[in-house]
Amino acid sequence: METIIKGDMSNLDNVFNVESIPESNSIMIPDDEINPLTDKGEEAELDSAYVRKNQIEFIEISKAAVNTAMRIASESEAPRAIETLAIMLKTASEMNRQLVQQHKDKAEVKQMKGGKGQAVIANGGTTNNIIMSGSLSYITKMLRDAEVAKNMIVEG
Repeated sequence: METIIKGDMSNLDNVFNVESIPESNSIMIPDDEINPLTDKGEEAELDSAYVRKNQIEFIEISKAAVNTAMRIASESEAPRAIETLAIMLKTASEMNRQLVQQHKDKAEVKQMKGGKGQAVIANGGTTNNIIMSGSLSYITKMLRDAEVAKNMIVEG
């Protein structure tokens, strides 16, 4: 058995019979995974696909981590292990919620675009300088009907 001098960690690879992994402060990203930006308005689609891919990958990694934590928590029955498992489950749940929210956001963006990429005012938007040809009684009737329909939706 080899002796280890306190504070000396240079020989740990031999003690534990493992290969050392070179340390690096930088993260290497393969060129095929870099998401290039374009000037044709496709950035949102590319970014959305890239983020979705990352979220799915994180969700898959979290599944394996939760399974491991669940095994450790059930074997040890230690309060800290159970607490860690609960935090991991909450985090995994949040990642799933973010993935669903991304789909909702993407659908909302598509809905807000008109036929030729023009933005359409959604509920709650402000519209100024509207020109309408019609009588005041027609506008009043239209507003009254809209208010009645709104009340019916709220009550029903």
